[in-house]
Amino acid sequence: MMRPTLGDVSAAARVVMQVAPDAQQALARRMVADANRANAWRRVRGRFHPEFGDGSLMAAAMRLGPSAELFLDDPHYINALMAVLCVLGEEFAQPAAQDTQSVAVGSSSSRPSGNGSAQSAHSPNSPASRRSSADSSRWR
Repeated sequence: MMRPTLGDVSAAARVVMQVAPDAQQALARRMVADANRANAWRRVRGRFHPEFGDGSLMAAAMRLGPSAELFLDDPHYINALMAVLCVLGEEFAQPAAQDTQSVAVGSSSSRPSGNGSAQSAHSPNSPASRRSSADSSRWR
């Protein structure tokens, strides 16, 4: 599946909310599986999957007919959004996703040594260090 955006999540939630609450996560998993299948097809063949589209969650949702866009004060929509986000959380917690992230970012053994903070890579008086300190204290 292509990396999802808020638009993908919204489209999937608007499909998911059309089924009973106890079936919502199963439907969300089906859309994720369809998006994964389409993305794999697209990577191998260089074109969209004939049934499941471009490999995005939105394409998987659009073929199932999402309802109209809703406001975030609708409790059924909020529950559907949570169902989709839970499934996405499961999807990206899988080892394959972690391996891909490790390759893209690099393992911690290849990063500069330090205590793991952004400040450890800079001298205490560097502009980057002062900026990091100021930025982090603003969000506490």
